[in-house]
Amino acid sequence: MKTTFIKAISLAGGYGGRLNAVTDPQRHAYAIPKAVIPIGARRSIDFGLEAFRKIGLTEVSVATWHLHHLIEQALVSHPGLNISYFQERAKDPLDTASSVASVVRDRGWDARKTNVIIVQSCDVVHNIPLSPALEHHFRTKAAATVVVNAVQWDQVDRFGTVLLEGMPRRSEFKSELDFEDAAGAWIIDRQSTGAKILEFREKSSRQTCPSNLNNTSIYIFSAAFLRHIMPMMTKKDKDKPLFPDIYRPGGPVPFSDWGRHVFRWLTDPQNRKRFPFFAYITPEKYYWRDIGLGNDIREANMDVLDEKIDGGLDRFAVESWGWRGRDVQIAPSARINRSFIDDGCVIGPGVWIDKAVIGRNTVVEAGAHVYRSVILPKPASEKDPNLIGEGSRLVESLFLGGTINRGTVYERKMIYTPAGGCAIDSLYQKTEII
Repeated sequence: MKTTFIKAISLAGGYGGRLNAVTDPQRHAYAIPKAVIPIGARRSIDFGLEAFRKIGLTEVSVATWHLHHLIEQALVSHPGLNISYFQERAKDPLDTASSVASVVRDRGWDARKTNVIIVQSCDVVHNIPLSPALEHHFRTKAAATVVVNAVQWDQVDRFGTVLLEGMPRRSEFKSELDFEDAAGAWIIDRQSTGAKILEFREKSSRQTCPSNLNNTSIYIFSAAFLRHIMPMMTKKDKDKPLFPDIYRPGGPVPFSDWGRHVFRWLTDPQNRKRFPFFAYITPEKYYWRDIGLGNDIREANMDVLDEKIDGGLDRFAVESWGWRGRDVQIAPSARINRSFIDDGCVIGPGVWIDKAVIGRNTVVEAGAHVYRSVILPKPASEKDPNLIGEGSRLVESLFLGGTINRGTVYERKMIYTPAGGCAIDSLYQKTEII
């Protein structure tokens, strides 16, 4: 009997360009990589690492590039997991597929064809169990399995979507509404199972996408399949071979990204015959959110407060108004509702905090109002606290750290501290000109 070994990779090398100042050290004094963005009392990468741990894995390889030292500092202790790092070259970062291929070859996992590699992106917050997807992968003898879930139709242009075998097709219906209703019913009926992927489209519009089944950025691959495509691999959006010693002339160029290149290649009928390509449909009861935009970070934290996802708040003191960290000072006249206040915070008199996450070492001065907003913690190395000035207001905003002047009002903004003062950025991808 052939022995199967399961290997795990967390992709944490991306720059996070859509997050604007959150991850950009040239603009934001306290920029952080996507992997360690706070979600409640956890970091974004923790959700994927926990999923690995729950299936009994004890070793995980984390692929890093942008601000890699901050990731390694954050993960210096992660109970139950032995974490090793694959650091991409500073001036030549890899794309999603080429990064996985590099880790697999560096670790020698492709030498055993029966190995199975599970890949997760670090910027996905979820509680999806991996065991059912693994079982489906083995049962179908798939070369590649993509875990998918249903997203709102007005969000499909942000993600990769799939057409599965047996699924209703848009051309069969007179109206878009009829198609969407039929597709939704088909998906609900097939939760916890899967089907072959016939088409994969990366970020297509609502009017052209094959369904609202979304690529969750959780993948399962056979080592034999990865070994086959390695000779075709190139560097990110380039025709330069990733592995010159095994490069196969005439292969697809570029061939470095899962959604744009490899998955489309797999849907070719000839390739699909040799390499079975499946989707596993996640039951709708499980939580999933991509934190690719600033507002996604805010919304994920709101979901923690609503207890839709475990944000690690169970280790904090429970109050009538929410969760309280250590060494927190709260004035008697302050009003707090459904919020999380982390360690070392000071909440002044007359402050109103309504459904908010206040990161550690933050001072909220008298009369300030924080509503449905998130204040990220300053780095532990910084001695001065975050400061929310007297009488200021934050409404549905994301504050990345620093100082907000007294009496200032921000609504649906991303606020951060560059050299020289306060700046405003967009929660919704495009930078605003102020």
